Amino acid sequence: MFRSKDLYLLQIMMINKSYVICSIGRSGSTLLASTIDNLGYCGSPREYFNPNKVANLMENYDASAFRSYLEEVLEKGTTNGIFGVKMHWEDMRDFLSFTRKNLGYKKKTDLEIINYFFPNTYFIYIRRENILKQAISTEIAQQSGVWSQKISNNQKKRVQRLYFNPLAIYRIQEGIKRHEGAWEKFFRKNSLDVYEVVYENFCQSIETTTIDIIKFLEIEPLPERNDIKVSLHKQSNYINDRWEKYYNLIPENLLKNYSQLRSRLKQYF
Repeated sequence: MFRSKDLYLLQIMMINKSYVICSIGRSGSTLLASTIDNLGYCGSPREYFNPNKVANLMENYDASAFRSYLEEVLEKGTTNGIFGVKMHWEDMRDFLSFTRKNLGYKKKTDLEIINYFFPNTYFIYIRRENILKQAISTEIAQQSGVWSQKISNNQKKRVQRLYFNPLAIYRIQEGIKRHEGAWEKFFRKNSLDVYEVVYENFCQSIETTTIDIIKFLEIEPLPERNDIKVSLHKQSNYINDRWEKYYNLIPENLLKNYSQLRSRLKQYF
């Protein structure tokens, strides 16, 4: 009878290659991941290590439960011997921290850990040129609770009234910049060959970009353009455009100083 660790090792041995879609919230990573997933033979990249999914395991330092969860992830994320996963920066940061502290990989490098759990790893990085629009999209998603919408789902979720909050948008924007910097530092530190996708360009050439990514991953056969299916609606609308105009009317130094003042006041109250 196989022990859990034996089963886990067997799952790893069945993976020929892996890839990580490195991302930040509202960067187009769900659109990219779902487009690759729809091909059916290039892995099923989802955000398996979202803090909402693994917080209890990490907070309780439950190494056994975490390994069991990894088994599920490898099974769900693998098709045709190819494993895919989407990770925001906080997902990757917490994953590396937990495995070092609780799974006995304290002396291993980032790449040694990643390649052990996800064999023969390739890296794809998706980002947005317009960080302000990304921050506005994040704030709208947080207020509405709607993060994506499938084309097949014609029923729109009823949302509460949205409120323009420039301070929240400013802080989200600063967080995006920090996470972009963290990813770029991670790539440099590990001397990684990364395929970079710019969201704005991707939206204009989904088929071409997807084919180029599969080529970068060295997966065969290459898909035909007709094989590439988009299953998500674009969510940006007049509210996003209106908030962008409102935000640009406010001096950013004013928001910066106000944000710093509020942070200082929190220390005292």
